[in-house]
Amino acid sequence: SGGRCAKLGPNQPMRVLPRYADFPGLAVTRTVGDFWGEGIGLKAIPEFKSHELTSSDLFVVWASDGIWEWLSNSTVARILYRNLGEISKGGETLVEEARKMWDLKTNK
Repeated sequence: SGGRCAKLGPNQPMRVLPRYADFPGLAVTRTVGDFWGEGIGLKAIPEFKSHELTSSDLFVVWASDGIWEWLSNSTVARILYRNLGEISKGGETLVEEARKMWDLKTNK
């Protein structure tokens, strides 16, 4: 309670925001199974890709738009590959790099 919903730009999803600031915000574009929200722009059916894992796959990434909105697939793969022996460090680095890009692109 005490927040608001708004679009921060014409091609941006609706976000739940603090009442008097434009960040941090939660993009409410996907609500798995909640078909009632489709009339207001929510997605009830998630986007996904299927890939059969093989012994040559090094890792699987399950991340939110907090990563994918700011880092490319190749950047994510490069960061994780460099940290194969320390997966926690790889995850922390992903978050740090996404935050840097967010700061840079939103001038925060």
